[in-house]
Amino acid sequence: MSLSDAASASPDCFLLVDPAQDIVYASAAADAVLGWTPTDLVGRSVFELLPDFAEGPAGSPVTRVLAGEDVPTYVTRRRKRDGSVVNTAVSLRALRSTLREVVGLTVIVRADGGETSAAPALERASHVHGVVETSGEGIAVTGASGTAVMSNRRLAEILGRDRAELERTDLHSLLGLGPVPTDPEPAPQHHQTSYRRPAGSARLLHTTRSPLDAGGSPRWLLQVADVTEARRTEDALRRLALHDPLTGLPNRQLIHDRLRMAAARQRRTGSGWVGVLFLDLDGFKTVNDTQGHEAGDSVLVEVARRLGRAVRSTDTVGRIGGDEFTIVCEQADEAALLRVAARIHEGLEEPIDLARGQLVVRASIGVALSPPHDTGELMRRADAAMYDAKQAGSGWTSVAAGPPDTTATTDTTATTATTATTATTD
Repeated sequence: MSLSDAASASPDCFLLVDPAQDIVYASAAADAVLGWTPTDLVGRSVFELLPDFAEGPAGSPVTRVLAGEDVPTYVTRRRKRDGSVVNTAVSLRALRSTLREVVGLTVIVRADGGETSAAPALERASHVHGVVETSGEGIAVTGASGTAVMSNRRLAEILGRDRAELERTDLHSLLGLGPVPTDPEPAPQHHQTSYRRPAGSARLLHTTRSPLDAGGSPRWLLQVADVTEARRTEDALRRLALHDPLTGLPNRQLIHDRLRMAAARQRRTGSGWVGVLFLDLDGFKTVNDTQGHEAGDSVLVEVARRLGRAVRSTDTVGRIGGDEFTIVCEQADEAALLRVAARIHEGLEEPIDLARGQLVVRASIGVALSPPHDTGELMRRADAAMYDAKQAGSGWTSVAAGPPDTTATTDTTATTATTATTATTD
């Protein structure tokens, strides 16, 4: 059901408000409830429509909801556009993305005539039933036993069970919520769990459990959303954001994050080393210039694979751009880092098969270690050491020396060479 269809099924005024607190959608009931047509309301600030939103010692309810707070429904007197006064009940709820970030809010305003009879409420519940049945999320009302007093068709679809079964099943336990509360919290409770359908397929479900005021008889509203595909998309987007699309290696952002985590562990334990190897392929530009970018991409993918074979299982290999790679190593002293560098040089000596024949690539490697350097300086120090290695010749490794004394103006490096017996990209 579309937003317009769902909103038109209710006599209440339904508004969508963006994070800037402007109305972006208003249902047709706005005219009857507030005396404003939807066209009049769209684009206006919600404060123009309901100025009392800005009042109260706790601050603006709109601002509080946008900040993620749950605000209870309240009744207020409202002057309609024609000057008449009407009692209205106002309900606010945050709209959240799949990442649980607040991206707006919904406002429901209904005329409140001070009804004491249950008939109008029952009539409204009956009217909303059609909307509940076509909702994209599973909905159930349970009693103290946890079994469904009412459930919609979508819940049965999500759980892979028929509605009759739900009437004799403790849904709270089934959804991983634990026992039915005997003293429920007033605020909604959110829970995410992995659920396996009777047919065998696994799904990720997000459940919201809210207590209902049922005249002393305990009731709970369960809202169940299947977020499996949303989570897969979220994971895929996160991976794209943190990994190099060509090689699949961590990108610069993730490498810096891994380095920060390594530094935090080092500070917590007060011991151990953190090292960085900064690697740049020698003469790589000639590959792109002479054989094309497709060949260049093939070389980068193969180099990434070989780097993964050369390092330890606890090391992190990343591509930070172009033909530059970096490796973060924990609990490795200088000798261990040089052994990793030597394995990298050795692994690169094997020719790479390309469309126009075989090619051997070499790399210049810079190494920096903490201590003596601060972990925040390791990338820069290793990068500088790599340039020193490149100045020494193809296939060299350079180690950044310790911090200079106060009279020095430049860093010094210790440089080592590797043996080369095959053709190179130079």
